[in-house]
Amino acid sequence: MKEYGSMSDGTQTYKTVVIGTQTWMASNLNFTPSSGKHKCYAEGNGNGGDNWLLPGSAGAKANCDKYGRLYDWSTAKKACPSGWKLPDTSDWGKLKRFIEKEIFDNWEDVDFGWDVGTKLKAVSGWKKASDTTIWGVDSYGFGAIGSGYCVSCDKLSDGSGFYEGASREGKESEGTEAHWWTATGYVNKNVTPNDTTQAYKSKITYNKKVMTLEFEKKADYLYSVRCVKN
Repeated sequence: MKEYGSMSDGTQTYKTVVIGTQTWMASNLNFTPSSGKHKCYAEGNGNGGDNWLLPGSAGAKANCDKYGRLYDWSTAKKACPSGWKLPDTSDWGKLKRFIEKEIFDNWEDVDFGWDVGTKLKAVSGWKKASDTTIWGVDSYGFGAIGSGYCVSCDKLSDGSGFYEGASREGKESEGTEAHWWTATGYVNKNVTPNDTTQAYKSKITYNKKVMTLEFEKKADYLYSVRCVKN
């Protein structure tokens, strides 16, 4: 039985859910900070030089309401309200291990072909993969949807920046990717001086049943945020 609660970022209230010993937001954060890099999905820069949604438009607001807001890493690190935090890789790892144990104990990998991503995905909000074992079952109320991302959002007008992974118009059937920043930076020690411009993220896609941990440029990418309770 799912154990729900609530939390507030000072402007709006979100549903929360207990998974194992952790309490997570049950949707992506939609807090608007006073500074930093952040956008609604498919929101342009408002300078008339790009073909994306106008800032503050009904379409942009609807996407923030549906998908949550997208943040660069530095902004994401400060976005969670008091008592909550941007989860680090150990927090995501704890979530993953809890679900993996339940899958193993309940033979869900053998009987249904499920994995962590399957159990965290919402039952809607995703493009449908041909393999039905990849479809979301939302066992814990985490409600992950294909919320997309933005790369080089400051360069939308010249075409080198773009959005990917969700629907510009918020259509249920078009979500393909979800990415959430972690609080853990990645250090590339193969170069001198060491490269500290990247950070880890968690990722789920419509066509895979797993949840993966990857790394990407902190300043170049805008991803979603899920806060976890301290």
